[in-house]
Amino acid sequence: MLFSTSCTAPNLSNLNYTLSSILPRDSFVKIEVTVVLKSKTQQLILGEAVASGAIVKTTRAGSYVLTAQHVCDVSMDEASVENSEDNFEVVGKFRAVDLERFQFDAIVYRESDKIDACIIFVKNLIGRKAIKLNKSKRPSIGKKAYNIAGPAGFVGENMVPIFEGYYSGQIASHVNPDIKFDIYTIPAIGGSSGSPVIDEKGNLIGMIFAVHRNFNHISFSPSTDDLYKFMLPILRNAPVKPLEIEK
Repeated sequence: MLFSTSCTAPNLSNLNYTLSSILPRDSFVKIEVTVVLKSKTQQLILGEAVASGAIVKTTRAGSYVLTAQHVCDVSMDEASVENSEDNFEVVGKFRAVDLERFQFDAIVYRESDKIDACIIFVKNLIGRKAIKLNKSKRPSIGKKAYNIAGPAGFVGENMVPIFEGYYSGQIASHVNPDIKFDIYTIPAIGGSSGSPVIDEKGNLIGMIFAVHRNFNHISFSPSTDDLYKFMLPILRNAPVKPLEIEK
């Protein structure tokens, strides 16, 4: 989008229903990506990046994590590779870090460039709770929403920033007008990509993938409908351990 870059309040009168009880902090992971240019004779690290993600399904062998597609996309234009005499390939190495600072290898499982969403499989990430999935209508305008993210990679042991904002409506994609994005007044910056947006009941309703270039308190998410249409069929049929991990 030309003007963006990649990247209802709880009833506190009920003591059994507090903000801390609905926030799915255990499902958050920080994602670290290393982009490597490999050939038969050499290996060069092109760059590193950080992002956010949330566990959406658990198995006995690991967890499936939702993040942004541009985090998973490490493709490179062949024309940008200067040495054409050697056979290069660009490889992305993915790692997830939980709030206890444990690190786990990950692979890309499924992705959608239409809504900038991606699901990765994190090997051996077990014993964590998945975020609550409850497909419903998108929030009404003015409803409060919460966000758990690691902006600029700012995550510590048992510490991850928590943000709040309001659902402000939808805007059409400039690339495909049939695709609508939800707009939230949630602050975001590089590193926030892939972070979950949560409603007042702790359900996943969105995922931050971009922020307004000139005002970083306006953030973009796939619509709730599009996000669930992408996720649910994949998670329903996802194996305990993807074949890529087996190999």
